[in-house]
Formats: sequence, structure tokens, C-alpha cells
Amino acid sequence: MMEKLQKFGFNCKSISALCPWRLVIGLGASHPQETSVTLHHIYGIPYIPGSAVKGITRHWAVLKFAEEKAKRDMENFEKSLESVSDALDNGAYIELNVDGVDFKDLIEIFGTQKQAGKVIFMDAYPVDNINLKIDIMNVHYPEYYSGDKPPADWQNPNPIRFLTVENTKFQFHLLSRESNLLDIAERLLKEALKEHGIGAKTALG
Repeated sequence: MMEKLQKFGFNCKSISALCPWRLVIGLGASHPQETSVTLHHIYGIPYIPGSAVKGITRHWAVLKFAEEKAKRDMENFEKSLESVSDALDNGAYIELNVDGVDFKDLIEIFGTQKQAGKVIFMDAYPVDNINLKIDIMNVHYPEYYSGDKPPADWQNPNPIRFLTVENTKFQFHLLSRESNLLDIAERLLKEALKEHGIGAKTALG
């Protein structure tokens, strides 16, 4: 498939990344058991939609530029985060350069509300073995959190089980006709996967 796309002028970058711990995508999607996981509608295997890959890469880029803007302008980080995100949504240029990446590059890579980006983030699929594991969410004091009683050890926890992927390697693909933008997007994606992670519950151990 990639060879065919290259014939149409697309450059391709491929990244392999191992998920060492439990990954879940689509946890909040509609499901009879109230928790879900994104499975391919034809192959029935877990995968990471391109929209999620693009989203986490964009979010990481916004965090980096917001941090730099907060330092430069000596303003609150949350304020910088909001202004950088809004500027990227609307294609409004901010005079910022972080690690050799100009804000204009972000606009061209991710696009705006009115214009498509110049880098395509493909769905990421597992390679080799797929290891599925059951994980749980557990409210230890349900009566306390519902506002009825104080926390106590005699309250019964109600574990909610959901399916995850563990110790599985995924293959990511990026496409663009602009080789310089493709290189930047590849670097940002690698940083995002390493520093931020992808999927639901990435902030929890």
C-alpha cells in the first residue's frame, strides 16, 4: 500500500513502538458493559485510529509551544496553553520556534478548522503477537462518593472490568508530500509516544 502511495508523490515514515503496559483506546465509547475498546470493524483486532495518533501528536506539540510561550511572555501556563491551542485551531501565526520547529510548521502539519493538514496520520496496527489483558476500575468507597456516608472499610468495592492490550508492538505510518513536514511530524510523534503515551488512563499506574 505504501509503495502505491509513493507513486502518487507521497513520502512515508514508519515507526514501530512497543506498548509495555496496558493500552486501551475507545474506553468511553458506547458499549453494553459501559466500557469499550476500539476493535477493527473487519479484522476484529485492537488498533489505534489515525485520529488518536494525530491528536496525541498535536497535543504534545501544543504543550511544548505553550511551555516556551509561558517562559517567553512570563505568563500563566494554562493561559499560554489555551492561546497556543486556539491559534493552531484558527491558523493564527504565533512567532515561536521550539527545537528548530516554527509555529507555521505546526499549522501546516495539523491543519486548522478550515484547512486540512499536510501530514496524514494513518491508523496504527499491532504487529506480531497481540496480548490482551483484563484491567479494572474500582471505586473503593462508593457510598462516600455518592454523598451518602463517610468512607469506611465495610463498603463493598464494585470493580469494572475492561479489555486492554499489553506488551504489544504497534506500527505507525505518516504520509506527506512535504518531506520536511514529515520529518518534523515523525519527531513529534516519537516524543509524544515516549513522554506522554497514548490511550485512556495514561496518567494512572
